[in-house]
Amino acid sequence: MLWLAPVLALLAVSWRFAEIDLKVLFRPATSAALGNFVSSLFPPDLSLNFLRTVFWAVLQTIATAIAATVLSIAAAVPLAALATGTLWNRGVLVSAESGSLARKVGVIANRLARALLSFMRAVPDLVWALLFVAAVGLGPLAGTLALTV
Repeated sequence: MLWLAPVLALLAVSWRFAEIDLKVLFRPATSAALGNFVSSLFPPDLSLNFLRTVFWAVLQTIATAIAATVLSIAAAVPLAALATGTLWNRGVLVSAESGSLARKVGVIANRLARALLSFMRAVPDLVWALLFVAAVGLGPLAGTLALTV
């Protein structure tokens, strides 16, 4: 229970710094906006134009997922081969002597591949998505690239 006081103090400071005001939730304007939002959901729009738009969006989402999966596999196979310690440290690719140039290049490639994979795992998916949106713009390409990583 010793941790409770510092946590509550941190919560109070954060609450104050973030300028959170719960009174906003109980204002008439908030209730009216929430009511408008909920009422706009019913009845659902089942017009042909809307359903056509949804159909193409679903197809685009499926195509994006398939493209990202194929690109991921294409990137993962060579990276996995480079990153595996079994092949580079004690496997068939270690036919060269420990001091040879081929062995040194192999070890460097192994370490670089492992570092790249660790970096890619360490960066959250949302950050990748934001980076790709900034690089190529909002759209299916940014989503495909973010899912690929």
